Amino acid sequence: MAGNVLINDGFGNIQTLFTDFNSGIGPNEASGATGDSGGAVFDTSGKLLGVMLAVDSFGGQPGGTAMYGNNTYAADISFYRSIILATVPEPSTWALTLGGLALLVLSRFSRERVVVRVRAHSATRE
Repeated sequence: MAGNVLINDGFGNIQTLFTDFNSGIGPNEASGATGDSGGAVFDTSGKLLGVMLAVDSFGGQPGGTAMYGNNTYAADISFYRSIILATVPEPSTWALTLGGLALLVLSRFSRERVVVRVRAHSATRE
């Protein structure tokens, strides 16, 4: 079984995808093991769907294992798409920023510099 669920990680609600590891395993089914959080979750075409957050486990279950009945939770990145896109600048923004910086540097070096030298004159009296 798979689906979406809202979980609270202590910092707020997170829209997640979840899968359960059960006896009806299909050809493309997988489950996370305890300690797997932070890994990427892909669909069968290779499209990134989410980032693993947690794996349910049973009391006494050995670490790094997966058992029937475990659930794997991943942050659903499609739900957060607008936030991600608003945070990451467009390439044209980077181009304008770098172009403006280059113009500032060039204008600084292209100014004509006038150097005035003053000689100290020492007067001696006899």
